[in-house]
Amino acid sequence: MQNTNAQQRYLNEVFTGVTVTPNITYGKNFQVLTGAPVLTDLKMDIYSPSGDTLSSRPLIVYLHTGSFLPILFNKTPTGSRNDSASAEMCRQFARRGYVVASIDYRLGWNPQAVGAAGQDIRTGSLLQAVYRALQDAKTAVRYLDSTSTTYKIDGSKIVMCGQGSGGYVALAYATLNNFNTEIAGLPSGKFLSGSDQAAYGFMTGDPYVNPTLMGDFEGLGGNSSLNYPNLATYSSAITMAVNMGGAMGDSTWLENGDVPMVCFHVPNDPFAPYTHGMVVVPTTGDNVVYVAGSYDIINRTDAFGNNDVFNIPYNDPYTTRANQVNNGHNGLFPFVEPDPNVFIPSPFNGQAGPWEWFDINDLHTLGTIYGLTNGAVDTIYGSGLLTNPNMSKAKGMAYIDSIQGYLAPRMVQALSLPGMYLGIENVYDASITVEVSPNPSSDNFVVLSRQSPVQSYELYDLSGKLINCTFLKDAVSFTINGKDLSKGIYLLTVNTKTGKAVKKLVVE
Repeated sequence: MQNTNAQQRYLNEVFTGVTVTPNITYGKNFQVLTGAPVLTDLKMDIYSPSGDTLSSRPLIVYLHTGSFLPILFNKTPTGSRNDSASAEMCRQFARRGYVVASIDYRLGWNPQAVGAAGQDIRTGSLLQAVYRALQDAKTAVRYLDSTSTTYKIDGSKIVMCGQGSGGYVALAYATLNNFNTEIAGLPSGKFLSGSDQAAYGFMTGDPYVNPTLMGDFEGLGGNSSLNYPNLATYSSAITMAVNMGGAMGDSTWLENGDVPMVCFHVPNDPFAPYTHGMVVVPTTGDNVVYVAGSYDIINRTDAFGNNDVFNIPYNDPYTTRANQVNNGHNGLFPFVEPDPNVFIPSPFNGQAGPWEWFDINDLHTLGTIYGLTNGAVDTIYGSGLLTNPNMSKAKGMAYIDSIQGYLAPRMVQALSLPGMYLGIENVYDASITVEVSPNPSSDNFVVLSRQSPVQSYELYDLSGKLINCTFLKDAVSFTINGKDLSKGIYLLTVNTKTGKAVKKLVVE
């Protein structure tokens, strides 16, 4: 039994150790990074809480940043599932009790295209890169659904979390479901080519993405020399999406009934707009595609009511800070940062990814492997400081603390996890029956579940405040000590393998 009176699983880090299972092959598909398609294994690392006894845990699929190009070759000091911030986010999720899959996804586009066709090539090849990454994320979820018993995963509780360019993928995953209306038939025509580019698979007037060649959103179908379908019979459904500094290809992708979303963003981010605007190539300033940023995304999400599950009382400092700067949009945490020129001379007037940190010695080692000189790596390291001028591990950890603190109660709400806030209107919504005796009592309450073994329970006061959250292992009965409680009425939520029941306890 794991009692978390003071620290509650999913809301707090209740585990001290994390077990990492690296380099798991979750599928394969054709990589086009070097030009010709090459069938390549897709890898992930799985993080889980050490010593956990639960047989079914919620899952977070984590997508790293990197501008859809390999680290260093993307002219930035990040871009791998081994990035410091990515690995730390995964460890902290695992210590809260989640299973986390940090996945690689296929990379490759042409940000350096110039000339009359440059805009089409940049836009088209980037959209194709996001599309391939989306397919890989879907494959990863289906793989984890197929191995849910092995990794002790609850396939009905999955969060897709993307950092930087991974945020673009997470948002596309959460919203794209109709190619004809959301890509090919978009009224703006922004995803249709204005030139013939046979080498990239599109012609004038055609969508930049061709499902008959690349397969559908799920990564199924397509040309057998360009797409390899994986695990077609398993589910790729998710329950929630998280975006850290990414954007959405078009705001109309987001519709009523899409999953709840949380976004973190620096409002003056020079690469991904906070409201809406053009994505540009950092090294050249060339335009790529007009997108919707985090503010517009959560504004639209809230208008549809997709984030209504978050509308509960909060008393944490993270929500308090977010509410000071987010215009009342629950699910949006803007990190307000000064112009980097306050710290160092910079061609940019904004900051990006304050949660990231990187080490020059590690980058030199990686650069040697990739055949880059230390001088070339030093230049890339310096470019990273232009939008993260006071970069350090301490700074990154502070921002990750804010991200985790803001996310934790909202993931509990979206996934209906133990610790979920219950309004009074939910008191009598019970799908199973449990017995409590004696009730009222000033001493012990004995709780008996005859229908299904109990996995956990929560005790709330009538204001909805969580008093106790305790995890059990297939218990038929358990005891609550009334002597530890003040006199009054409490609400007991009992979670079993087949459902939940809510009972009223009266402490005399």
